[in-house]
Amino acid sequence: MPKILTDIQNTILTSAENLFNQRGFQQTDMREIAVHAQIAVGTIYHYYKNKQDLFMHVMAHSWHQTIQNLEKISQGDITPEQKLINMLNELSRGMANRRSMSSLWTEISTMYAAEHQHMVSHSEFNGMHSKIANYFAEVFQEMTPQAITPQSQTMIDQLGSFAFVMSVDLCMLTEAESRVHIELICDLLITYMQKKANE
Repeated sequence: MPKILTDIQNTILTSAENLFNQRGFQQTDMREIAVHAQIAVGTIYHYYKNKQDLFMHVMAHSWHQTIQNLEKISQGDITPEQKLINMLNELSRGMANRRSMSSLWTEISTMYAAEHQHMVSHSEFNGMHSKIANYFAEVFQEMTPQAITPQSQTMIDQLGSFAFVMSVDLCMLTEAESRVHIELICDLLITYMQKKANE
């Protein structure tokens, strides 16, 4: 579970994300973020040791928001098929919003290898893939009327990871293209689950 952020931290993260997306990592400095957030620059350094640290937290915060949205969808009172569609749409939208941020991630990994290693191993990111895959797996379980065996549970867990992997490329497509691909992915997964249910 992500730590609770103060109002000031949320303001800093929102301002930083906006500027990183608009101007890029290199062209944005901490003073600009402070001006945008209407706080003193020293306040940012109270929470984040440098711009790389702030960027890492911006990415983590954005991913946590997507994960929270996926959880709400997975627990909603709609059919599992509609949940699957809505979750893929939400995941695709979230990643598309971070598209420029993701390119910055690659840039930082090249320029700041040590800092990048800290970022990818940081506790803020631990378990994100598993959480997303588990929400998809829960939806696939709803599509399975028979009792879950260890073998079928393994298959469902693998499908959860597969759904996440299949959605990664969606953020590089246009909105119209993404919708078509989401429909194809859903049809593929639902057909597979129906086939397994009838075996």
